[in-house]
Amino acid sequence: MAHEINNPAAIISGFAQTMMLDEMKVDHREMVTMIYDEAGRIGKITQNLLAFARAGTPERALVDVNDVVKRTLALRAYHLTTLNIAVETVLGADGPRVWANGSQLQQLLLNLLINGEQALLAVEGPRRIIIRTRASETEVFLDVEDTGPGVPPEIRAKIFDPFFTTKPPGSGTGLGLSIVQELVASLKGTVRVESEIGRGTRVAVSLQAGGA
Repeated sequence: MAHEINNPAAIISGFAQTMMLDEMKVDHREMVTMIYDEAGRIGKITQNLLAFARAGTPERALVDVNDVVKRTLALRAYHLTTLNIAVETVLGADGPRVWANGSQLQQLLLNLLINGEQALLAVEGPRRIIIRTRASETEVFLDVEDTGPGVPPEIRAKIFDPFFTTKPPGSGTGLGLSIVQELVASLKGTVRVESEIGRGTRVAVSLQAGGA
């Protein structure tokens, strides 16, 4: 079903992008831009649905978590800059590695980043995300912390529920953290959220170390 939805959405997006290359009235351009943006949002939703459905089934290899952090940040760097979000990395020198699927691990981190980005939109500043990695003999730890408004205690127990979101309509699918939980569970790891109102949120992921 996700593929059937995604295919026409991609065609609509392509036509809208082509139309934006032509000269047109300002109000017409705004309408075409809205069509393009909404088609892109459909694509993101279907990607999340596919990732949610496929969690736990792919091939795995020994993956360097620090490398995943660097590659994911490189993909997200421009968008973070446009949102005036500074990212600090504290990467373990011991080269933390886990048995995982590299693409899924990147999806996990990307979802945590996007979750932090959206939380930071609610504050004027400073907007900052800190990513930390480290390893023990048996575990690898990946933390993503933001300086956003924090998560109220009454909501904290629901944030991993599929389709639960506190964001305005059109701003989120409610699948991001659900996918994170599914991916972590498929790797026999744990994920927890620590938050304080007005002080930000930290999502702490613990995975089994490669070879452990």
